Amino acid sequence: MTPWQHVSDVLDVFLSPSATKYDALRVQVQKSEFQKFFSQAIAPQIFRHGLVGIYHEVFKEMDFKQDALTDMVSRQVKVQVNLLQLQEGALRLIQNENIPCVVLKGLSLAERLYGNIALRPSSDVDILVSEKNRTPCLAAFLGNGFVETRAIPGHFHTTLKHPDFLGVIELHHGLGDRVFPFDVDGMLARTRNNILDATDELLYLAYHAGRNYFVFRLVLLVDLFLAVRKWQEQIAWDTLLDRAKEARVYGLVTGALGCCRELLGIRENKLDFGREGLVPAVSGKIVKWCLHPDPIASRVQHDAWVRRALFWSCLDSWEDQIRFFLQRALP
Repeated sequence: MTPWQHVSDVLDVFLSPSATKYDALRVQVQKSEFQKFFSQAIAPQIFRHGLVGIYHEVFKEMDFKQDALTDMVSRQVKVQVNLLQLQEGALRLIQNENIPCVVLKGLSLAERLYGNIALRPSSDVDILVSEKNRTPCLAAFLGNGFVETRAIPGHFHTTLKHPDFLGVIELHHGLGDRVFPFDVDGMLARTRNNILDATDELLYLAYHAGRNYFVFRLVLLVDLFLAVRKWQEQIAWDTLLDRAKEARVYGLVTGALGCCRELLGIRENKLDFGREGLVPAVSGKIVKWCLHPDPIASRVQHDAWVRRALFWSCLDSWEDQIRFFLQRALP
């Protein structure tokens, strides 16, 4: 058994559970050598890829205890609880200023997609405001004990830290570098209860997965799978692709959705969920690539993929996008 085969099996059980799949996984974990295999080969990878909570959920369902995993989950929950307190305080502060805002990814996404904030890890709290509200919003934070850290002039978000909390807030006034002109004001106008419209949120999640190195975070592809499964009736697909083109992220978005489609068994432009399970020949390559033992080599492969993605806007159809990815980007 290899790490990427085992991770694929666990993701498959989590996303499309069945008694047969659980029985096959039990055979794996009950082998005498599994504990050592998990501690040495699996634990570092699932921590890196944000899969600790998913593993814990699957193992709990099998009534299988793994001490290293239990410890990782305990530490992850503590971080999540602290971030939840930080997020609640930040939202109160912004709302007191009557500034429209959106919570990106993180705890809000974990609760809505996974049903439990412990299942998806977060390292910070991302909040989006319009560029015109950035200055008053930043002043409100600085006036309430927050300090700016890692200042980058002209960057699309400001990192803020409070001495009473672990973790940081990333206050966004954009969703990418200036080369990616997202219509932030339009997105904010379409929000409800500090949450993006489903089409806008899937657009952002796919862009984020593509641009921010999902080779280091397989959980980003799981996010996409769950988002499409839960929101597919709310998503306007043609609108999503039009907005991706307007923001110059068409290649990144369709590339990330293509990886999700092939890795997790999503099919066709409308992402039909009638087919269960993984696509073995392709998904094995993607997971193997993501779990590359040399992170630098993995990053180099991904950077090459990102460079290719910038040229994908010349490919007109969804099938062309997928074909390009499968033929050119996979090892």
